[in-house]
Amino acid sequence: MYSALARTALLSFVLVASPLAAQSDSGRAPGYLPLSGSERWHDYVHSVIGPLALISPVVTAGVGTIGGTPNFWDKTPGGFGQRLGTAFVARTANETVKASLSALLHEDNTYYPCTCRNVFARTGHALLTSVLARNDNGHPILAMGRITGAYAEGLTTTAFYQHEYGINGAFRLGTTALATHAVTNIVREFVGPIF
Repeated sequence: MYSALARTALLSFVLVASPLAAQSDSGRAPGYLPLSGSERWHDYVHSVIGPLALISPVVTAGVGTIGGTPNFWDKTPGGFGQRLGTAFVARTANETVKASLSALLHEDNTYYPCTCRNVFARTGHALLTSVLARNDNGHPILAMGRITGAYAEGLTTTAFYQHEYGINGAFRLGTTALATHAVTNIVREFVGPIF
């Protein structure tokens, strides 16, 4: 049930994003400058060893330890360490795949706040930009780097969990990574930058 719902949600995002991607050749968006190579490198390093990159695996491991997920790792400091290592490696895989593919496809995954003032429009913008990026002209395109990175995170986590999750578990974990990114975007939209 969950994976069918997640697949439907992903397909809906693709259908919504496709018309936006078709507009990408219509000239540069006003005031937009594409990312330089050094900006991409800085963003990648910050995403792997910056404050959020170091805090996120600790929180993930803590929640997993308290909740006993996965159940084959104990609720002990050793189990916390296994969860922490898995979360850090999975996040690094996500960010590495995202940065590499985004550079190759000329995607800018930087979050740009909505210029609108309506709460619903701002929330919609934050949710939609979890699966959209900007091309070199500043126009929205499907964020293949971000999406692929999220599912690389799910696959990496599943590799550490071995037989317990399988491909459906990897898909679920990847979808969870995208949903987490959407929530992070909402916080960025209404509160401001996170680290």
